[in-house]
Amino acid sequence: AAPGGLEEDVDGLHFYRTPRDAGAFGRLPIIRELLLMRATARRLDGVARRVRPDILHAHSPVLNAIPALQVGRRLGIPVVYEVRGFIEETWASHPERDEDAARRSERYRAVRATESRVMAASNAVVTLSETMRLEIIARGCLPELRHPGVDQVDVALLSGDLLPQGGVAQGTRPPMT
Repeated sequence: AAPGGLEEDVDGLHFYRTPRDAGAFGRLPIIRELLLMRATARRLDGVARRVRPDILHAHSPVLNAIPALQVGRRLGIPVVYEVRGFIEETWASHPERDEDAARRSERYRAVRATESRVMAASNAVVTLSETMRLEIIARGCLPELRHPGVDQVDVALLSGDLLPQGGVAQGTRPPMT
């Protein structure tokens, strides 16, 4: 596939790209993100039906994970959420912001709550460090399903007790509605 197209091969891996909605509403905050998630879900659904993956692996932020959870729920495919960072903390710590005021804001609380709900709704969560794992657990996500120090899905997570019959991890919370 040609570079920059909807499909691309890089170093032996095949990538599927999602075209962005270039309409007038696509430039408005919140609407832009909703349109992006809708386009991602539509593209992911089509690719998943064609490729038939065993797992969907979405990385932070929730703009990737929410569509993966929607498609995973619809098609019966487990979702692993890779938390690479806490986007609300990145936003709050911007040098031009009063960090304490930002952490008290509705925006901060809404983004944090949404990220936490996505973590809880995922079949498994992987993250980059023990510190991040502890933060994920502090948000109410189940500790036995959170895997620190992993920047990829371990094949062992796809079998055994973690993903019993039906492909849903024991003890996980129901997906977001």
